[in-house]
Amino acid sequence: MPTAKDPSDKFALLGHNEISIQEGTAAEAELFQQIETYATREVALLQDVKETRYRLFVLAASLRKRYLNPKTNKYDQAFHDWYSAKERNLNRYFKTFSNFTKYAAAGDLVNFVATRSKTPEADLEKLPSSRRTLSELSQVKDNLLAEKQERIFWALFVSTPRRKSLTDRDIKFDKTPLIHGEQMVGNEIQSATTEEDIIDWRDAWNNPSSATKLDQARKKKISVPVAIIYVHKTIYDFHQRTGEHKGEVDLDDLTRLMREVGSSFTTRNSNKFRIETNMDTIMERYKKREKRVDPARKILAAKKQKPKK
Repeated sequence: MPTAKDPSDKFALLGHNEISIQEGTAAEAELFQQIETYATREVALLQDVKETRYRLFVLAASLRKRYLNPKTNKYDQAFHDWYSAKERNLNRYFKTFSNFTKYAAAGDLVNFVATRSKTPEADLEKLPSSRRTLSELSQVKDNLLAEKQERIFWALFVSTPRRKSLTDRDIKFDKTPLIHGEQMVGNEIQSATTEEDIIDWRDAWNNPSSATKLDQARKKKISVPVAIIYVHKTIYDFHQRTGEHKGEVDLDDLTRLMREVGSSFTTRNSNKFRIETNMDTIMERYKKREKRVDPARKILAAKKQKPKK
């Protein structure tokens, strides 16, 4: 049985027998009290704001699941009457009825991650708290599940999958997670995944050829050079006898520097800046030099040349 701290319990959708809008009942009174409590805490920005928002989202998702007719995709009239009653005035908390749908979509996503992830605590930590972002991500999740591509959804927590065409089986997994919470990158705070980040990825995933053309067009516009980074020429210097690197800067130093520089270039500013590097060429040349002076390689070569008695 899940504990009170178990994400699958904490953010589980309420079952039909656990939720009721029948006026005058204890269940209805408790439901409204929970909505009021979580919405008030969110506005007041009390502690555990993220968890408070998630609980409010899940309550909205539970209501939608209970009272939305899947055949007509409309809510029961009883729900409309309950929602719009003056004594409740739920628009105080959800702003508009259409906005309530976004709360419910966000709650559906939180529930999905909490109950289906292999690492729910870690993945919930990575999820942003923005309702709009979660709502957009929920649509991405629904689309991927409909396409039987659930593995791509979970990959978003550790990478940014990209493909060249809709039938491309050789999917590239960028090591930068698309889904991430607020985090420290170097000495700067990188904001959490935004709604725009999700929309950009979804558009590129669903229409990869257009995304490629758009990326090419952006590169043509983002063409004013800002800075050039040079590395010490001794990066390719190795001791001829021992094979040890003896330059002022090593490949690890350069890789670390470029990782720090590259962390500043994200999907959020991809329409403003771009970065080009020669890392592939440098690494290839570095490895060739390293292999050429490898003492073990020289010994093997000498043995091959030694004439047999």
